[in-house]
Amino acid sequence: MTVDELEYGHIRQHLEDMEKEIYVDKLTVSYSGYFSYREFMDMVNRWCEEKGYYREVQSSSEKVTEKGVNKGFSLQLQRKISPVHLSVLNIDISFENMTDETKEVDGRMKNLNKGDVEAVFYGYLMSSRKSRWETKAYTYFFRTLIDKFIYKFDKPKYRGTVIQDGKDFARKMRGFLELYEKKIKD
Repeated sequence: MTVDELEYGHIRQHLEDMEKEIYVDKLTVSYSGYFSYREFMDMVNRWCEEKGYYREVQSSSEKVTEKGVNKGFSLQLQRKISPVHLSVLNIDISFENMTDETKEVDGRMKNLNKGDVEAVFYGYLMSSRKSRWETKAYTYFFRTLIDKFIYKFDKPKYRGTVIQDGKDFARKMRGFLELYEKKIKD
């Protein structure tokens, strides 16, 4: 195990104790047409490496039907923003009625997949500040009032990171999928 895996394993144990605020809620990317499943997964891995996210597969399923293969999986992407803040993106991706076909792309025959793709994004900002000083009920109550009605302490600069990364990944995914539609039409 690498140092990053050990660090994220340690963080994962404390995720239940962390304060969690959702900033990206049900951002959906839908596509129907031709794509390459293998290249799609490579694109997901490259994006995670470029942005510094640790990728973990939460669940996966595969079912073969008369219309094609149905695959689905849930990813949890985690990135430490500061010593006490963590950006978490949960992505549910499903491939419905996926079939293999051979099409001409850029003058060469290429094996592609055809089907429906849907990805749903949820983005959270998680903070471990809660466990530092909010052990008594009255301090938690006062902090909630201050956060709600007066000012949210030290969160605005990190909130933008979660939103920006969620939207960036959704745009990258949509662009990747629509690229094959353009290449095949030309």
